Amino acid sequence: MHDVQVATFDDVSLAVLGARSEQVVHEFVARVLGQLASADAELRETVRVYIRRTYSTSPRAEELSAHRNTVVNRIHHAEKLLSRPLADYGLEVGIALELYRWLT
Repeated sequence: MHDVQVATFDDVSLAVLGARSEQVVHEFVARVLGQLASADAELRETVRVYIRRTYSTSPRAEELSAHRNTVVNRIHHAEKLLSRPLADYGLEVGIALELYRWLT
């Protein structure tokens, strides 16, 4: 049985842009996220929130119910799993993480 997800259009508008071909979306997500795609959901969510909230760790720590240092450590760990530094392609990673949320 699947859990029901409720979203506003603002929540999914980015994902809808890529929804023309589910195969293409899956390929994009896999290519961009690499090993991060199979990492712990908490790690992916930390990176998603970090990017969505303009790369700041302190306010993000509150939103994620985690200490700032925990968020910093998670970001460092996630960057090791990505094929390139987050600063080089944060937009792509952010889009891939938003899409990933709605694919699973």
